[in-house]
Amino acid sequence: MTTVSEAPHANGSAHDSLSDLLRRVAYTQFPGRFHTLAQLALPLAYQLWSWGWPRTAGWLTVLALFSLWALAEQSLTGRADSEIRPVSPNSKRRAALSLLRRVTAAAGALLALTLLLEGFVQFMSGAFKCPGCAG
Repeated sequence: MTTVSEAPHANGSAHDSLSDLLRRVAYTQFPGRFHTLAQLALPLAYQLWSWGWPRTAGWLTVLALFSLWALAEQSLTGRADSEIRPVSPNSKRRAALSLLRRVTAAAGALLALTLLLEGFVQFMSGAFKCPGCAG
């Protein structure tokens, strides 16, 4: 677990590299945004599905599942920008969070793979049309 004090800090000097900036964002700023992603992505996915945009709704669902996975991971391992300790190793909450993490990772990966394959098929059907085929 990396704490804020261990993550590189910006000191305003010219020698801060891109990797330092990305590491700082990944360890301190980005984890705090998972709640927002989960809260916005699921209702917006439902709305887009009802409007007839299933692919966009699917990608927003993948984003929401990834956010739920990240929240479960943060609860299990602790967060870089807070002093909250991870869940104790022998608790029912830890088992439930571990199950949630596995389920959301599997569902998100399967949905993303399905959407990628469907997008590839759509691209190939548009790019290579049979000249003698009807339609």
